[in-house]
Amino acid sequence: MGFSIQDTALAVGLMANQGIKASEAGTSLRSMTRLVKPTKESGRAMDILGLSITDSNGKMKPFRDIIADIREGMKKLTPESKAAVAGMLAGQEAMSGLLALVNSSDGDFD
Repeated sequence: MGFSIQDTALAVGLMANQGIKASEAGTSLRSMTRLVKPTKESGRAMDILGLSITDSNGKMKPFRDIIADIREGMKKLTPESKAAVAGMLAGQEAMSGLLALVNSSDGDFD
């Protein structure tokens, strides 16, 4: 998807901080391709969050910016709603990886 190694390392590192290791982190990242070609369910989650993965020129945003937008959109949700939206967005298998990114501290994310 053209994401930088730095952003990929950030994601894997944040997942590791939450106890998600190697293959699970890879599966979570791979499942996030649902954002590029949204299913009905992931498209609905993107609508709930007000999420767009492209900039105003139609170019893919950097992974870090997409995750920052997801984190921002989820701030207004209850923990139960966050879990439901994460499942819709990334799929049930990758939900924990996405939640690790969303629930990490701002300091760790930065």
